[in-house]
Amino acid sequence: MRIFGWIIAGLFGLCLVAAIGAVGFLWGGLPRTSGEVRLDGPSAPITIVRDKRGIPYIKAANETDAAFALGYAHAQDRFAQMEIMRRLVSGRLSELFGAVTIESDRFMRTLGLGRLAEEGVARLSADTQATLAAYASGVNAALASRRLPSPELVLAGRPEPWQAADSLKWARLMALQLTWNWRDELARVRLSQHLSPDQLRDLFDRAADGPHVPLAGLDPDLARRLLAAIPPEAEPRTASNIWALSGAHTETGKPLLANDPHLALTLPNLWYLARIELPDRVMVGATAPGVPFTVLGHNGRVAWGMTTTQADSADLFVLDVMPDGRYLAADGPRDFQSRTETIKVRRGDAVTLTIRESLHGPVISDALKRVAAENQAVALASTALQPDDRTADGLAHLLRAASLTEAQVALGEFQAPLQNVGVADTAGRIGLFISGRIPIRDGDGWMPAPGADPARAWKGWRPRDPDFTVIDPPSGRIVNANNAPVANPLSRGYGLDFDASYRARRIAERLDQHPKASARDMVELQGDAVSTMARDVLPVLLRLTPRSDATASALDRLAAWNGEMRRDRPEPLIFTAWWRHLLHAIFADDLGEAWGEVLPRPGVVTRALTERTQWCDLRSTPATETCPDRLAHALDEALKDLARRYGANQDKWRWGEAHRARLAHPLLGRLPVIGRLFKVEPMTDGDNWTVNRAQSRLLDDFDPFGDVHGAGYRAVYDLSDLDRSLFQMSLGQSGHRLSRHFSDLARSWADGTAFRIGPQPEGPTATLTLRPR
Repeated sequence: MRIFGWIIAGLFGLCLVAAIGAVGFLWGGLPRTSGEVRLDGPSAPITIVRDKRGIPYIKAANETDAAFALGYAHAQDRFAQMEIMRRLVSGRLSELFGAVTIESDRFMRTLGLGRLAEEGVARLSADTQATLAAYASGVNAALASRRLPSPELVLAGRPEPWQAADSLKWARLMALQLTWNWRDELARVRLSQHLSPDQLRDLFDRAADGPHVPLAGLDPDLARRLLAAIPPEAEPRTASNIWALSGAHTETGKPLLANDPHLALTLPNLWYLARIELPDRVMVGATAPGVPFTVLGHNGRVAWGMTTTQADSADLFVLDVMPDGRYLAADGPRDFQSRTETIKVRRGDAVTLTIRESLHGPVISDALKRVAAENQAVALASTALQPDDRTADGLAHLLRAASLTEAQVALGEFQAPLQNVGVADTAGRIGLFISGRIPIRDGDGWMPAPGADPARAWKGWRPRDPDFTVIDPPSGRIVNANNAPVANPLSRGYGLDFDASYRARRIAERLDQHPKASARDMVELQGDAVSTMARDVLPVLLRLTPRSDATASALDRLAAWNGEMRRDRPEPLIFTAWWRHLLHAIFADDLGEAWGEVLPRPGVVTRALTERTQWCDLRSTPATETCPDRLAHALDEALKDLARRYGANQDKWRWGEAHRARLAHPLLGRLPVIGRLFKVEPMTDGDNWTVNRAQSRLLDDFDPFGDVHGAGYRAVYDLSDLDRSLFQMSLGQSGHRLSRHFSDLARSWADGTAFRIGPQPEGPTATLTLRPR
């Protein structure tokens, strides 16, 4: 038996040595944050002071030196994130990760985002090109000084130098993710296999009469396969809040501007906080690793924030392909423009693909291994794919704006993605500008269009709509939460895919309670977890649902509940579980194998329960089911499901236990055992419809309640003294697991605790000086 003891002791010793070696390797990859470094690139000394949260305070003599320093800091703290982003956009992930990412690379190569970014640099102004070049020099200087690579890039070898075009790749990716209507077009085609036109109108109803449903004849099987082929990184990531108050409604007599963009929760976080000081101004707020600009923030005189407009700025076109390989356009047969690209695959054979372009855009059906119908192809027209995009110029000019008027001029250069940009200035003015391109088209853009129909082709860009601009309104406040900015947007050519108004209504309701608001009041509002949706629909559910011994306690709890999605209460969990089971009970039977393609909106559900009650009757049974039957069944199933997951005692159920933020590294978080080290999962309040947006994948049976989408960044800008502005960010500044700033902000973010990024960095601090060589 002694020999087994020696073996076990020996194995333990080897594991211990390996663990110590791994920790040592990781520790060696931490960046240098103090001392002095001499480098080629800066024109004068630059200081980077990191405060107690790891936020860099950059002091530079000019814009290009500041861009150099920001690139240096980004590369020190987040280069792995930057490298994976540029490879994703360029369709080069398989060079690192092998065959598992071939389909993602195939899709991105077909869209051509990387090529568009590379070609786009030359179209920008000389000043913007200089900023991009200086940033790239800073990134490369940091890479040259690295001792060891990030863990996820160990297999990559020495990284390629960062190029100016790589920064534009981030912008192209964001434009793709925020210009997403085309995915819904595919979903509607897919659902048309299972639903009548009337049912399809019901399911997507946005108004009493519903939208027009012009079918374009796309093969539904091809639509299904295209939906399945969209990589997660290209899926829509939308929603945000913004509101502004004039000085008439604030304690200080100057405006307040609040903004919290909602995107997929990731590890590392999408955003990186920074304070950049130049001789003539300061820029403070959220930067994006890979980009040399403050994307959201203030410049000492003007503050700005953004939400996605969600107007229809993308269309699919169904192309009839002729036997000779040409496609039919309005003016007759045309040749595709083709190019051949090769995807290199780590430990695998290279993949060669032919990419076709039509007059409407790239043929995304070519991203599939085979096309379902040889005589049909699908092309994507999107503002995210326009070669002449100069949005980077607009953002660069916004950073220099000294007034709301100058900001408005800069925003006129924004092209993609289409954004609602809220602005406030120290002179006391507030405004909201819908900035970006919307195509001129006939029809409603609700379904894929025939590629040969001249009426459906894009005919340029809509002129600026005066209704899309609000400046100094008499009410003294501006609110947007992705809800439609104008009445009847579909009839005006802007589409129908706007969010319901639940968050906007709640923001307006809370603002009514603050005739003289403070910045802290706005922080509290950003954390508001009352679900206006639950308050709207719950009375209908309670009125129609018959009671039973099994459901009486839950119904009593919900009847007494105020709709607040608090992490320490059972009611939000009971309501959400009931809601997800109710969606299945009403719609799954009719949708068949297409169940899960869409999440029916709350208004659609209540209409089905009260007006369109035929939805409640199951096709699959000879009996006639009523809506009360389906409600009772859904609640019973929900309670059984919760008992299986969390035990039978409802008193011990907690929303926060189920509704943890899913902050996990996309690669290392999936590994067995050590993956736990790359996951941060604080309990959170809120849900899909609260101001404190904390969205779950309700149709995911494995993890239906996890918080996967929300505000990774929150800010309240105080125009009476912008140094008193308040910030929050999920996780931390560093992407390195052994850094103390890997996740140090997660708890305060989940709790809604904000901090300042004022003139003096909070200690302890570390100072790194970059000097010209």
